[in-house]
Amino acid sequence: MIGSTALLTIYLYQGHHSFYTRHLAEPLFGDDPYNDWYRHLYQNIAALILLAAIPALGARFVLRRRLRDQGVALGDWRFGLKAVLVGVVVLTPLLYLGSFDPAIQREYPLTKLAGCATDLFVLWELTYLLYYIAWEYFFRGFSLFLLQDRWGATTAILYQTVVSTLLHIGKPQPEMVAAIVGGLVFGALALRTRSIIYPLLLHWYVGACTDTFSILNHTVP
Repeated sequence: MIGSTALLTIYLYQGHHSFYTRHLAEPLFGDDPYNDWYRHLYQNIAALILLAAIPALGARFVLRRRLRDQGVALGDWRFGLKAVLVGVVVLTPLLYLGSFDPAIQREYPLTKLAGCATDLFVLWELTYLLYYIAWEYFFRGFSLFLLQDRWGATTAILYQTVVSTLLHIGKPQPEMVAAIVGGLVFGALALRTRSIIYPLLLHWYVGACTDTFSILNHTVP
């Protein structure tokens, strides 16, 4: 837990896109018009390293736990795919309605370049996937599965929900509320399927839909 907290701290300060903007943008790319995309790419790669690669190595060589022990496996794919389908049906109209919120439109997509052209949008969503892989592995894999062994399923789900929700501070309030529900549901889904794949697919879908609907329904200057 101390190691996880340290990694999260480094991610929030040195891995955040604001660190790139302050210290790296000018010497690396100057006034390149794609800097807005580069800074988020930097954060997504930082997340992949700090929240996925390093914890995975620690789990393997320090805790002697395999990736499959942390949900990196197909698991119960029949139940998982059904759950994803139900999630898509339930969430799509909610995400569409939520996209009319000016706060959501101002926040998403994170890089406004994604709304400039189709190829940039696709490139951004692929880039965004790196972030979701890191997020779901860290919270619904590494944290949830390894803590379940010591604390039990309920406490492990609650713990990763609290921490993952707190990392949404600064986001629009509807997203903060959704993070609480998402943490509980995604955590339960990961344990039920013994896999992080299905929460990952749903989470990425939520992000891509939010971006898409925010662009289509954009009214904020």
